[in-house]
Amino acid sequence: MEMLKNYIFIAIRNLLKHKFISIVNIIGLATSMSVGLFVLSMAKNAFDVDSFHPHPDRTYRIITKQFIKSGDSDYFATSPYLLAHHLKEHYSSIERVTRVVTDVNESVKTQVNNEEFETENVFADPDFFQVFGFKLETGDPLHALSKPYTAILSKDAAHRLFGSTNPVGKPLSFGKYGDFTVTGVMQKPEFPSRMEYDVYLSMATLPSLMQSGSIDIPTGWGDIYSTQTYVVTNEDTTPDELDRILTEADGYTMKHAVLHETVDHRNFIAQSLRDLVYSPTLYFESRNARTIPYIPLIISLLMLLLAAFNYMNLTIAKIFSRVKEIGIRKISGATKIHLIHQFITEALLIALISFGLALFLTDLIPLTSNLAREVNQTPDLTLFTVFFVFALLTGFVCGIFPSIALSKVKLTTALKNKITQGEVRTPVWQKALITIQFSVSLLFITVSLVMIGQTRYISRADYGVNRSNILNITMPPVDIAYFKNALEQETTVEQVAASSGRPVFSQPLYCRVYNHPDSIDAIYFAADENFIPVYGLTLLAGTNFSDRMQGRHETTVLINEEAAYHLKYKTPLDAIGQSITIDSLSLKITGVIKNFHVQGLKQPIKPFLLRYIPEKFSTLTLKTKSGEMNGTLQKVQQLSGAAKRDYPLEYSIFENDFHSNNFIKLDDFKMISFLSCITVLISSLGLIGIVMFHAKARASEIGIRKVMGANTRQITILISRKFILLLLLACCLALPVCYITCESILQEYAYRIQPGLLLHAIGVVILLLIGLAVICSQTIYAALRNPIEVIRSE
Repeated sequence: MEMLKNYIFIAIRNLLKHKFISIVNIIGLATSMSVGLFVLSMAKNAFDVDSFHPHPDRTYRIITKQFIKSGDSDYFATSPYLLAHHLKEHYSSIERVTRVVTDVNESVKTQVNNEEFETENVFADPDFFQVFGFKLETGDPLHALSKPYTAILSKDAAHRLFGSTNPVGKPLSFGKYGDFTVTGVMQKPEFPSRMEYDVYLSMATLPSLMQSGSIDIPTGWGDIYSTQTYVVTNEDTTPDELDRILTEADGYTMKHAVLHETVDHRNFIAQSLRDLVYSPTLYFESRNARTIPYIPLIISLLMLLLAAFNYMNLTIAKIFSRVKEIGIRKISGATKIHLIHQFITEALLIALISFGLALFLTDLIPLTSNLAREVNQTPDLTLFTVFFVFALLTGFVCGIFPSIALSKVKLTTALKNKITQGEVRTPVWQKALITIQFSVSLLFITVSLVMIGQTRYISRADYGVNRSNILNITMPPVDIAYFKNALEQETTVEQVAASSGRPVFSQPLYCRVYNHPDSIDAIYFAADENFIPVYGLTLLAGTNFSDRMQGRHETTVLINEEAAYHLKYKTPLDAIGQSITIDSLSLKITGVIKNFHVQGLKQPIKPFLLRYIPEKFSTLTLKTKSGEMNGTLQKVQQLSGAAKRDYPLEYSIFENDFHSNNFIKLDDFKMISFLSCITVLISSLGLIGIVMFHAKARASEIGIRKVMGANTRQITILISRKFILLLLLACCLALPVCYITCESILQEYAYRIQPGLLLHAIGVVILLLIGLAVICSQTIYAALRNPIEVIRSE
């Protein structure tokens, strides 16, 4: 214990003696550790998703792999409605089965004040709360969904719909679905979940709704598009046994299913609950998959390694001021192990100080707001313990190599208070460190340049729609008619369109289009006759919706060029007048629209439809007169106040949306730029350490060369040459990695920039300029020193 106190006392003394080096080390480690801690929080939060369910190792979702006769295949998150009953009745290896039907588009409306609220609703079996670990705050989980026309609310939905009033026993109106009775309120789950919704409606209600025609949920063995099936197997049931059961179910399905003529066959696959959380998003997935932040983890690890390298280099550079101390400690009886313990103690002390600062910096580093939402801010003792061990490990790794190098200093050299390069065998790993540091720096610089280019491209690209003088307003469908009629009377407004969303920014709806004998998957917006002129879309053939369609049932449809191509019409004109089937409806194609970007630049242009479905309208799009945008906004706010709605209208200027932070990912760019600056700074500080090391080790040689007539330029070139070569080597090694990384980043976009040689050359030039500035700052200083001061002790 006395020895440890002595180590700590000497460590503190040396930290205070070498303040600049200590501050640089602490700031470098704290910054990199704060990024690492933040990303570890993200990783833990990702692993916590759906971690509270009772039997995660025995819970599976049954997904469907569908094979098309053309040879293609698709994966669906859904399975036949009848599969759950079949598995429960015929296989004792299945302990529990539950279904979730996600094709629910009605909005909840409380019966008290006739207000309408947007909620996310599903139908669920009574066993849902036995399969999953959700707890009910009020109500009986065994029987709450056993009867028709009953519903369970989430904690947030209950508060939003009923305030502080207990909702159990209260009625809810679901439009054409009828009135439901609230039988329970769910507790807020401890961790995030993909199975959490606002309202759970009893599955026992579906037969009645389907019989009355209030809902159209396909229930045949051939239909797989609405129902998600979950099973819990017995404890002694193996995954292979479950696969065998599903293979038998495949055979049963093929005997009883009426498949579309384009479908060859289907297979059922068991997807474990743990795989479900992080799997790629499948067709008809009700939730997007959560992702483990592998890329941020790699970035933070690289930053931590760079900071560690920087600590090692600066520690080696500091060796010259501690040579005599090492000699005296050896004369006093200190062994190599004692010296190693001393230097590791100093490293650990710096790491712990950095850890304390990193805890503070974690909330201040300008990471993206999206990432910030991925972190659970609740204090977690386990995570704090991991952080602490993480800091100790970082300090040990940072201190072990320099401590070994310093402990090898010879006693005679130490007593002379001078050291030569050859006495510390570090040149090879020092060269490796500087090469790695600047290779990573070039990678960050190049990625930043690519993100700048792609960001500019995203905001300035031609999306095929009119962007100027467009105002979008989002509201409940019940208010669409009122606000549209009112806004059409305003003199500042040229046209008003009603639709289910706005191009580029809204999630389109999905449907299956049948055109005998072919079928395609398509996306669509519900829209009225003003959608095309307001957004400046071009009709290549046919006509727009008629303004006389108001109040009528859907009979016609507009398609884009891509849909016409996939439906095998040779020209847009050939599609006009043809009939296609969507949702069991036969619709006539009356127009073909020129392709435009419905889903932005990330997705290729897909088959797209415009359908006249007024009950799906949720967005009003106003085309204002030039210079009248502010006046129109005031009119909208006045109308909202006059209507006495309890909710604020959500509106956005279409042109501004293309420059918003979320759309162009400005926060991601800021994060990468910030990390690039930190990386370059850490690398530069490490390079300073190495250059100082070599300049001091060759001080006598430099003095003699100056006495012999060498000038400052010659000496600068002599010392800098090897470091410049290392920078060039770092560029050569990093360029292939930069190219692959940039291509991987841009793969996210179907439409993107093409980073050529010029972009990579700019990155190399920036790196070389920074490196040369750092190198020359030390070599020129060494070359300008008075040679008499250097060699007079020889």
